[in-house]
Amino acid sequence: NWINSDTGVWGTLDISNPINRSQAVQAAYHWWAIYFYDQHPIPYIERAIDTLLATQNPKGGFGCGVHNSREPFKSSACEDIDSIDPLVRMSFQTDYRRDDIHNALRRALPWLLENQASNGGFVFYLNSPFQYGHPELHGEKDKGAMFPTWFRTLTIALLGKALKDSFVGEYAWNFVGCPGFHFLPDRKTGGCSCYL
Repeated sequence: NWINSDTGVWGTLDISNPINRSQAVQAAYHWWAIYFYDQHPIPYIERAIDTLLATQNPKGGFGCGVHNSREPFKSSACEDIDSIDPLVRMSFQTDYRRDDIHNALRRALPWLLENQASNGGFVFYLNSPFQYGHPELHGEKDKGAMFPTWFRTLTIALLGKALKDSFVGEYAWNFVGCPGFHFLPDRKTGGCSCYL
């Protein structure tokens, strides 16, 4: 696996292009998960943080139209978690730009909550239906569905881990050392455990 020392992400895409940058981060997210799980240092972590922070858009989300070309700043559940998860985790590994990371995460929280539908669930992205693979993972326009609710709730839990001074930081979110992307009630603390 070749990691670019100038960007902290894999490959040779020109990340000055926002679409390329977003795609490079979305790919890196899946590799970084293995580094976090195995407790290996993130290569070129400072450049990775710079690249991740550059994916944030004016609405506070982390998309630029990879999944939603009609309204590129209405980022998808995938685009948001793919930047937020590594930013949270990296903020525990280094002091580099930690204030910038926390400010970006604070800006993201209202955006994530804006994606909550009237039925209580979350949408993949606003103003459109979306299906991820299997028909059971279909979401109607502006109605919460299983797949995006799972991703967006996990993203909010991650924000709670980093933003102790916010209302989501009041819950006892815990990182647990096993693979997967789940969180369950923690019977001992009354909070939740993120199985990451």
